Amino acid sequence: MKPCHAAALALVGWYLMGPPVRQPKNEEPYLDEHAAYRDWKILHSFETQNECNAGQQRGIEDANKGKLTSFDGGFAFVLDEDPKPWLDQQFEAECIATDDPRLKGK
Repeated sequence: MKPCHAAALALVGWYLMGPPVRQPKNEEPYLDEHAAYRDWKILHSFETQNECNAGQQRGIEDANKGKLTSFDGGFAFVLDEDPKPWLDQQFEAECIATDDPRLKGK
């Protein structure tokens, strides 16, 4: 591997991202599973793919228990709302490299 390629790889980080929760006025919030990756919400940033995968697994396990994972500051939603869309977001989250071309335009 050329030194310039090694340097480029070292700069790649990882996002744990989930589809956005949409909240139309006067309607129930819902998970937009058809949104483009550039519109997904960054739930947390990680330095390595292994760290991201561990965070993803933690989020899935918590979502299966009905618990929202607070990676850094928690989720913003009104507590009297049904947390299901946010649990679904956490369950559907994916690890995506910060240089992934699907994120262009963000």
